[in-house]
Amino acid sequence: MIIEKIKWVIANSVENLYPGISIQIDLEIPPEGFGDFSTTIPLKLAKILKKPPIKIAEEILQNIKSDIFQSIQISKPGYLNFLLSLDTYKEFLVSLEKDKEKYFYKKPNDKKVQIEFVSANPTGPLHVGNGRGGIIGDVLANLLKTQGFEVEKEYYVNDAGSKIDSFAESIFYYYLLDCDIKTNFPEDGYKGDYIKDIAKKIFNESGKRFSKMVKKNAIEQIKEVGKNFMINDIKLSLEAFGINFDSWFYETTLYKNEEIQKTLNIFKNTPYTYTSDNAIWFKSTSFGDDKDRVLVRGSGEPTYTLTDATYHRNKWERGFHKVIDIWGADHFGHITPMKALIQGMGLPKDFLDIIIYQIVHLFEDGKEVMMSKHTGSFVTLDELIEEVGKDAARIFFLLKSADTHLNFDVNLAKSRTIENPVYYMQYTFARLTNIFKEGIKRGIKYEGIARAESLKLNKEERNILNSLIFVEELLNKVSNDYSVSKIPFATLELAQKINAFYQKHKVLQAGKLTQQRLALVNTSLITLSLLFDVMGIKKIEKM
Repeated sequence: MIIEKIKWVIANSVENLYPGISIQIDLEIPPEGFGDFSTTIPLKLAKILKKPPIKIAEEILQNIKSDIFQSIQISKPGYLNFLLSLDTYKEFLVSLEKDKEKYFYKKPNDKKVQIEFVSANPTGPLHVGNGRGGIIGDVLANLLKTQGFEVEKEYYVNDAGSKIDSFAESIFYYYLLDCDIKTNFPEDGYKGDYIKDIAKKIFNESGKRFSKMVKKNAIEQIKEVGKNFMINDIKLSLEAFGINFDSWFYETTLYKNEEIQKTLNIFKNTPYTYTSDNAIWFKSTSFGDDKDRVLVRGSGEPTYTLTDATYHRNKWERGFHKVIDIWGADHFGHITPMKALIQGMGLPKDFLDIIIYQIVHLFEDGKEVMMSKHTGSFVTLDELIEEVGKDAARIFFLLKSADTHLNFDVNLAKSRTIENPVYYMQYTFARLTNIFKEGIKRGIKYEGIARAESLKLNKEERNILNSLIFVEELLNKVSNDYSVSKIPFATLELAQKINAFYQKHKVLQAGKLTQQRLALVNTSLITLSLLFDVMGIKKIEKM
């Protein structure tokens, strides 16, 4: 892989010059006029070596001996800028043509990663906020698989506690109305039309059977029916969004298998618990929290804190090397306590990573959309997908960094114009595909890069190839910082470069350069195909 080779050459030079110094090599595509790739390594080393970065850059340059580069230049305040040789580009084209999308895949590293996301309570349909968390988790899972990780996507079903009880009681209330029995609506009950739909379904299937039972028993059975109904509804919504989970973990299993008691015993065997007012407390402040947390209430009932700790201990015991939780902004305050619990149980500090995503605001015709026809309070994910389509929904959720608020323009997402990012990406893919189809009509067949004469690259071709090569580094960076929003922007930038080239240069009428340019089209399609797969959007060959 070209990026890997460039990094190795730089790292080898650094090691030869400054033995014992280990530093991460980063590469970027610099502004025009500063080479094909650039590194800030001299600036980083300047802080360590206490030397001027320009001097360090000169030393590294003089120590590099490699035919990867056509030339190397230094620019202030201490950048090393690399111009790749034509043979390097040829090597890349040959490798990518041979391995296709797998060129960008790293070898398996035997590390198991679990990503837990969405995990909305099974008390109502998914809303657009769940969709944002869903796309972050799904795309991150797709990306980590390219980096050699064994990835499992998990949905945690909160089927215990007061919310699911209120959900069941609400269904029971409307069920009794269908039985012509009037009762008081439960406090904190759910009033959406979907609750009435579930109640009606139960009444149609079971008649008045539950109205004749002891109330507690009736509600318990209705809870199970309602939960299964909502889980099925959630699964259908996620499938429509292009997300399929590998596992569904139910909170109630932690109670049935005495997992919670086992976790409590682990905490009791550490110096981080104490008893106060008959409650058992965890010394969360020992790990940077602003206050200690209750594990077991004075009544003997375990808290969500203990349940969450138990669930994450379960993940560890399932053999995951890293777990990533993706939470909405309302869970921000749980980050420090959760990380404290991890350490308090004796698990590695870096076992858990947490991604927080901010609120989604929907706008249509310049006005914010607030209400749902189905729930009466929030816009469901199903409604959004039906309105703009799966691909547009996925891409628009990706266009902002998770830690910033997202204003979702429904009108733009529905438009079939180049201002719509997903349309522009798919339009570019279709345009490239059509070049091959048109070539066949004209009797021009792509014979492979090996049949092309010596490369003669213009500025636009070089720009495209640099972006294609850089995808290797892009995937590596995102796998480390989880910034999945970089993927659509890199894809858009690549599409812009491809279209700029297409407008300026011929492909099928390029004479001796035809095979070279068809190779460029082919490698662009392969790379776009990979990026589309990571983002989970459809490859459209005709528009």
